Amino acid sequence: TMGGKWKNISVITLTLGSLTSLMILIGAIQSVVTPMPPRFISNKELEAIRIIQSPEFNDAHVLASFDESNRLAAWVPVFLLTGLGPESTNLSVISPKIDRFFQNRMSDNEEIEFLDEFGIDLVFYGPEERKLGTWDGSSRANLIRILNNADFEIYSVNRE
Repeated sequence: TMGGKWKNISVITLTLGSLTSLMILIGAIQSVVTPMPPRFISNKELEAIRIIQSPEFNDAHVLASFDESNRLAAWVPVFLLTGLGPESTNLSVISPKIDRFFQNRMSDNEEIEFLDEFGIDLVFYGPEERKLGTWDGSSRANLIRILNNADFEIYSVNRE
């Protein structure tokens, strides 16, 4: 009968709708129970972000890893050399340079030229950058450390 057919369609539709809602609920609960990036950031990263959010750094050019730049883009009004996937211009050219920078494979002069080429004002160094290499900003004469909270460091580029 026609009524039985509509009843079956209604039951199937309701079941599928309930399953979808249940999957969304489980995902939401899981994201709260296991706080992980990018949904959650640590207090130390928040401290670093707050420094870059200060008005003196509005529109600053910031160097960070691709992954960190993706997170920073959501939080700070700055220019990021990479991040946001396809919106990164010349990513295939710039990304290897960023890797070399954080891998400590540039001479002092190459680093200065790299920072000047892209007008970098701040260098952001945290766990994502440490995955790339063993760079040490504290030994650079042209960088001034403005944050060191054990997990994150931020350096201001001194062009004088």
